[in-house]
Amino acid sequence: MNEKTKSLQYKKAKKAMPRGSKGPSFGNEPGLLAAIQRLRAAEIAAAEDYRLALTTGDADLGARKKRDWLDLIEQLRRVEVSNPDVQKANLSTLPADEVEQETARMVNAFRLALESIPRSLPQKLAGADEVQIQEILAGAVNEALAQLHSNKWRTL
Repeated sequence: MNEKTKSLQYKKAKKAMPRGSKGPSFGNEPGLLAAIQRLRAAEIAAAEDYRLALTTGDADLGARKKRDWLDLIEQLRRVEVSNPDVQKANLSTLPADEVEQETARMVNAFRLALESIPRSLPQKLAGADEVQIQEILAGAVNEALAQLHSNKWRTL
């Protein structure tokens, strides 16, 4: 290259990090679990980058971001397949929507049990003294709480 051609070449501009910015926080914990968490966080970020790239309409950018995202998915798959502890953890993990449904069912059953207390106790409370009223109310609340521990809420 001659001197004239060299001077016409573009130089890559250096970008400085914004003041106060430390960049992405990946944590500094060692170990496989921490590495997997960082890999999962990177996969989520790559998926978001791909989604945003699709909105630009730039096919090349979209293809690059999709490739980056799929590469991270493949890395996660390899780590999970190669590590028996991760496989065991995946077997004992419940899907979030299933947990949400069961929790909603449990809370609803508890709410119904609490709402039934005022309807079921007036006969028992009539003519009772203060100590008896406290015992009856405590028993009704404890019975409602016991349903949560005995899985009676599953039948609703």
